[in-house]
Amino acid sequence: MIVSDYYQLYTLIIGAYMNTKMWEVLGLLGIPFLPFMFMLLKNVAKAQGQGIDEGKKSDLVLAYSIVDFIKMVLVVIFFSNTFRCPIIRYFNNCKRSYM
Repeated sequence: MIVSDYYQLYTLIIGAYMNTKMWEVLGLLGIPFLPFMFMLLKNVAKAQGQGIDEGKKSDLVLAYSIVDFIKMVLVVIFFSNTFRCPIIRYFNNCKRSYM
């Protein structure tokens, strides 16, 4: 990321710091794990809706969960490789001569 003024550099650093602190709070609250909990509950409900001839309910829940977990991991891998953290650069716009 390129900044051209001193206040942009300041707000960029403060914004990165605040982003890190907000993610720490969300992690402590357990909010990033909510999609996995909802996935598991959805798969349990799907397995309960299947008939007796489909197999054991626990095997169905495990099979559905593995497939959904692989989908979630592929999405995370795709977005983590596509949007990498930017490099912070500061360019001073003032023309100075050092004599």
